[in-house]
Amino acid sequence: MGRDISLIDWNQVNSLKQTEHEDEMGLLRELLKLFVAENESRLDEIWEAVKTCDYDAINRAAHAISGSSANLGGCCLAATAAELEFAAESRADFVPWTELAQRLRVDYIETVDALERFIGGED
Repeated sequence: MGRDISLIDWNQVNSLKQTEHEDEMGLLRELLKLFVAENESRLDEIWEAVKTCDYDAINRAAHAISGSSANLGGCCLAATAAELEFAAESRADFVPWTELAQRLRVDYIETVDALERFIGGED
């Protein structure tokens, strides 16, 4: 990766885990399912928007991914999404859009994998 950002903010994950009393992983499991359901389509939206230079669509989807991943402890994914969001806001021509969209997808996969391993996988 070459970046100094941790993949997961485990303090954030543990704070979410501690809010559930009976099934301490129940809330995390539900949040992760919601996160995946919402963000799979956002990643596809970004990919299509990059192809057509639709900066507004890139901005909206990247903003949503950045916020939801930060809430779930995915700090590396949040940072990449924020970078993409900022680039879309500035409508920068020099941005390697395809590379950045691919890095976002890789960060997403790694984040989901790490959280699934922590939670214990699917139901």
